Amino acid sequence: IIENPTVDKDIHGLLNVNNEIILFAAHAIVKSDGKGPARGMVFMATYFRQAQMNNIKKRTKLNIDFFTIQQIFKDKDLRLRFLKMEKIKTFLIERYNSESISTYSLLKDINESPIGAFKITTPRSIYKSAEITLRNFSIIFAISGLAFIPLLFYILNIFVIRRLEKINDDIATIATTRQFYP
Repeated sequence: IIENPTVDKDIHGLLNVNNEIILFAAHAIVKSDGKGPARGMVFMATYFRQAQMNNIKKRTKLNIDFFTIQQIFKDKDLRLRFLKMEKIKTFLIERYNSESISTYSLLKDINESPIGAFKITTPRSIYKSAEITLRNFSIIFAISGLAFIPLLFYILNIFVIRRLEKINDDIATIATTRQFYP
């Protein structure tokens, strides 16, 4: 990072140093117009600690838990989820219970090595809203269907059955009188 600063490439990410996570960003020092050779590099870093985690929770209003790679391998359930995420190469969503859902996501360092995982637990409010909407739609659909049936019978009676009855009466009249025209 420090040996070869380049003007066109910023470097940022996470590092795992002595089982602590460090957030860092580095940028080449150049003229204000962005031209010329790099004269060095500005490097900023901070530890990712519980205070930052609490700040994220407060700003996002989410129930977020962070697990270091050491915590993951000590806990059997977390280890199984970790192995599953490694296999599928993406985040993992699990229904926690009927009221909430949990999402797990790996946190990787600049070398793409896992250094921890986030677990975000949220209420299933959208799912619950969808259930209510589907129930209400089903009720409205059933009531509309029940209201439509008498209307359908009435329309069938006027446009089909009455005409068939008239034709039937005319045929009966023709059969008894043997007159094909009035």
